[in-house]
Amino acid sequence: MGKINGIAAWNRLLTGSCWLSRKQSANIPQAAVASLLRRLSHHQAHDLVERHDQQYDVEEVRIPVPYGEIAGKWWGPKNVRPVVSLHGWQDNAGTFDRLMPLLPKHMSFLALDLPGHGLSSRLPDGMMYHSLDNTLVLFHLMKEYRWKKLSLMGHSMGSILSFIFTATFPEKVDFYIGIDALKPHINDAAKFPARLEKRLPKALLADARNREKSEPPSYPYDELIERLHLGTNKSVSREAAPFLLHRNTRKSTMHPDRYFFTRDSRLKHSLGVGWDQETNLEFAKRVTMPYLFIKALHSPYYEDKKYFDEFVDAVKQNNPLFELEFVDSMHHLHLTEPEKVTEVQIPVPFGVIAGKWFGPKNVRPILCLHGWLDNSGTFDRLIPLLPADVSFLAVDLPGHGYSSRIPNGMAYYQLDCIPLILYIMREYGWTKVSLMGHSMGAIICFIFTALFPEKVDLLIGLDALKPLSFKPERFPQGMSKMMQKFIQADVRNQEKSEPPSYAYEEMIDRLFDGTAASVSRETCPYLLQRNIKPSRKFPGKYYFDRDNRMKYNVIPGWADSINVELAKRISSPFLTLKAIDSPYAGSKEGFDQIVAVLKESNPKYEVIYVKGSHHVHLTEPENVVPAIVDFLRKHWHKELDVVQEVRIPVPFGELAGKWWGPRNIRPIVCLHGWQDNAGTFDTLIPLLPKHMSFLAIDLPGHGYSSRIPHGMSYQPMNVFYLLNFVMSEYGWKKISLMSHSMGSVLHFAYAAVFPARVDFVISLDALKPQVLKDNVIVSMLSELTPEFVRADLRNQDKSEPPSYTYEETVDRLYQGAVNSITREACPFLLQRNIRKSAKFPDKYYFARDSRLKYGLGFLWSQEVNVRLAQNLTMPFLFIKASDSPYWERKKNYDDVIEILQRNNAYFELRHVEGTHHVHLSHPERVVPIITDFLKKYWQKDEDVAITFPVVQVSEERIRLPFGDLVCKWWGPREQRPIVCLHGWLDNAGTFDRLLPLLPRHISFLAIDIPGHGRSAHLPAGVAYNALDTLRLLLHVMQYYGWPRISLMCHSIGAVMSYVFAGVFPDRVDLLISFDLLKPFILDPDMLLFLLADSIPKTLDFSTESSTDSAPNGRLFEYDQLVEHMHVGFHESISREACHFLLYRAAEPAADRPGHFRRRTDPRVRHNHGLVWSHDLNLEIARRIKAPFLYLKTTETPLFEDPQYHQETLDMLTANNEQFVQASVEGKHHVHLSDPERVAPLVQHFLAKHWTKENYFQSKL
Repeated sequence: MGKINGIAAWNRLLTGSCWLSRKQSANIPQAAVASLLRRLSHHQAHDLVERHDQQYDVEEVRIPVPYGEIAGKWWGPKNVRPVVSLHGWQDNAGTFDRLMPLLPKHMSFLALDLPGHGLSSRLPDGMMYHSLDNTLVLFHLMKEYRWKKLSLMGHSMGSILSFIFTATFPEKVDFYIGIDALKPHINDAAKFPARLEKRLPKALLADARNREKSEPPSYPYDELIERLHLGTNKSVSREAAPFLLHRNTRKSTMHPDRYFFTRDSRLKHSLGVGWDQETNLEFAKRVTMPYLFIKALHSPYYEDKKYFDEFVDAVKQNNPLFELEFVDSMHHLHLTEPEKVTEVQIPVPFGVIAGKWFGPKNVRPILCLHGWLDNSGTFDRLIPLLPADVSFLAVDLPGHGYSSRIPNGMAYYQLDCIPLILYIMREYGWTKVSLMGHSMGAIICFIFTALFPEKVDLLIGLDALKPLSFKPERFPQGMSKMMQKFIQADVRNQEKSEPPSYAYEEMIDRLFDGTAASVSRETCPYLLQRNIKPSRKFPGKYYFDRDNRMKYNVIPGWADSINVELAKRISSPFLTLKAIDSPYAGSKEGFDQIVAVLKESNPKYEVIYVKGSHHVHLTEPENVVPAIVDFLRKHWHKELDVVQEVRIPVPFGELAGKWWGPRNIRPIVCLHGWQDNAGTFDTLIPLLPKHMSFLAIDLPGHGYSSRIPHGMSYQPMNVFYLLNFVMSEYGWKKISLMSHSMGSVLHFAYAAVFPARVDFVISLDALKPQVLKDNVIVSMLSELTPEFVRADLRNQDKSEPPSYTYEETVDRLYQGAVNSITREACPFLLQRNIRKSAKFPDKYYFARDSRLKYGLGFLWSQEVNVRLAQNLTMPFLFIKASDSPYWERKKNYDDVIEILQRNNAYFELRHVEGTHHVHLSHPERVVPIITDFLKKYWQKDEDVAITFPVVQVSEERIRLPFGDLVCKWWGPREQRPIVCLHGWLDNAGTFDRLLPLLPRHISFLAIDIPGHGRSAHLPAGVAYNALDTLRLLLHVMQYYGWPRISLMCHSIGAVMSYVFAGVFPDRVDLLISFDLLKPFILDPDMLLFLLADSIPKTLDFSTESSTDSAPNGRLFEYDQLVEHMHVGFHESISREACHFLLYRAAEPAADRPGHFRRRTDPRVRHNHGLVWSHDLNLEIARRIKAPFLYLKTTETPLFEDPQYHQETLDMLTANNEQFVQASVEGKHHVHLSDPERVAPLVQHFLAKHWTKENYFQSKL
């Protein structure tokens, strides 16, 4: 410890254990700048700041937050995660403007304006600034850029904020630099209340002034400089002042040569944390990552110095990576800014494939594969120089970078990366892929493109072309030696011992030498960043984290004659870039041979020679950029992500589907075949016209759609109801249909029964209901009925079906379809038809309803089919596959086809080569036929965007200061409804199964409480408080002009309706409560525990939406959400009932078809409820005068001492003659899972206490 130069301290930390060592400096003529600034006007001073920024790689950024945006300045490379830099109290991001140019150029820095400062938005009106609220800004930042970790540097208040965040979330911070404020300061306890007493009224006054929108006091610019200089105790020099004023002032509209401060005046009266030294010391134990604190010698400690020394001693005892440096300077001794690349993780059977997504997330990216022993960092300098509208996904191959290793005992084969590309395509739902690879990655791309030419639309190979061939004379000895080394490496992996470690400079040397200087020393960190880890044994040293087995990677090794055959199959645009200073892998003759074959067979092949070494794309990317950009301009086409998961409510749950294409165009509805799902169209629809929309539906019991109720069988005539539900949901007057197999049979019947509703049909390999012999029908009934009953009973047991490895599910589907589906196409169906086993983590089971196997079809005669065919006069395309059977007498088909050809001038019969699933396995064979048909008969509805279904239930939106309160209005609109409040983490859907059972002449308004369902979340930085529900109900009454309110509520909603009815007894005319009565009374120790747990987690809400591993940001398959809800509520909500809550609580992920995000605000989870006494509960009970029905379930505990509950009931009974208590058999959500048990009791209560005269709508 001692006096040092401040820049040296920063550079030592930044270039030590966390970053590449790099000596550099920036010479700024400080004296000249200072002299000039004294003479400049306000505008000239601003110009000087802007000219200062123009000298450096700095860019303004904006990060959205619920109340506006956070402004910042990004310094340095945009493809490097930046050091996030936080300023002091009433300063802004400009505080780092003079420091950043002096820090290492290969690093990035993001200097933020905290809320209310600089160019960032203020907090919403009515809020106060609190130190802890700023932690939310960091969560918003991580969410915006999808970072899993932060590097932090802060000054003054920003340093304190960095400390709090680092100590609270140590796993999210990789290093921390604090400047001249160490921790929350310790205040004299006797003075703290007086300080609050003084600050709170002033804060309220400042808030009122803000709302008046009047201009603050203004000053000449020179006076602003002086006020800032003196206001910081001369810590900010006059010369440096413009760097802060640039973002903190604005020209007066009233006095042209004056300026005013734009920061929020409420900041002057913000509240610190106010905790004691013991809390700080406890926090200090949690800061164990690299930590540098720089103390200015001429700056006060702002507290008794003993607290500073005590804290430093505590940190030193726990953190060997802590450094304390003193700098001969004042409080403001500093300057900083940077941008993003999104980390992604792709699940594979052995773990995850890590990657970095560059560019727009709604554009299919070019998949980038690195070379042997490299990682995705190899593209970090190239991709930022390529067109910004093109997306790139650079992945770490297995065993490299951040990707998982393959299981122990397995060898790495280059050919294993071929199915890996298919896994990635399946994960994102791509039917085609664009590829760019370097070295080994280029070879893998070459093989993949040759094996699947129809799946690749372009290929770029960097300094490698084809697989290497084994030399026969060296093969036996070389393979023997390699296998022995592989076994040794595999054993070392299983020992889990730490590999040899080295200083960072040594790592650079080893990488530089190991690549024969192909990777320059300056660019080594781009690869090392993902390939090394800090040693646990030797602090300050690192080891290579890639899998040692990769050194013995097995190449295909086949003869060049095979490469020639592979090359002939590549027909997509293909660019090879060959580095002049890099040796030829294999031989130049072999390279030239394949180039000649490609040029002859592929007119879109190009080979270009560029100056540079093997890693030229990394070390000198500017050498390859022009060729790649020119190639992309010619051959790359933007493919937007145009598929979205949808859910359509039906009485037994919901229909799941995939909507392809524009949402403002009525889609062609697509029905799949027996035991298939909507995935059957995944390869076909992307090849059809992009301006059309398609809605592929999972029929009930298939895919993600709900099953029908227990005891029921799947009847084909249900399609009449299902398609009507779909039309009603979207308000369509007509429907267009394209279906396969059983789906075609179903739409044949529908179109014949409702011909006026159907504008055209396309049938794929099935035409009409199958006609069976009488004895076959009787035999099927006798055999299948018992099997159906057994399947139904198994469903009710809720036992998990048999499970299989993924490969086995592919085999079973392939064989079960009698080879109709290719193995490559199976994943498109399996994605929606299998679920992960809860018993066997590496296995899967088929999730479709087993009752489907025992469906019997329409069972009607050929005469009925013939009669129906006569009704089919709309355009009708029937495509028959050549290798698919008819499943009945061919004559039955011919008879119907004859009628269609005779009666329907728009009927077309076309034959294609292929099996029953030709549309899935070989969609290119049917696409031209379908496209030609659609060009003739498809028309866009002009009114589809403004046509809505007329339904008895309507969505309501009530405007609140922070957004909309969303509700569902059931019943007549001309009368006042009974307001329904749901329980904790539920939403208005909790009443969806009960309200239809209640009297139709009564209206109900079911509300999504803020943060739940579709209602707005509270502004960031605001905790959910139970008492806010009282204000919410008053707002609803005021909005509709009701003098009184009726309430029916569940769980926490019931608790708050109890409070409301006691606080406002004259405003409530009836009250119905389900399963909870009043606020709980908890033991003091439990209460303290809950408060300590809930308050930090309230601030943690943005964490949950910022990373893929957290609940809100994480994506789920729909069945996972159902299972989480079912299990999470202790099976109180049946799986069937979960759909009614999830319909409002989950939203499809636009970037991941088949996956969903939760809508519920995670802060809701940490609402600690009401904290008050039993005596207060009794007083509330005494005041309730309205008719009151309390229904308690038999299987839900009381959550408190039963005595408290009973005494409250006694008080209600004694003081309210209209209080009724009853028990209902069931669990906490019985009103949702088994509403028929609750409905009679509610009906009886309403019959006594609800009168129409009291409920006519009226305005005050």
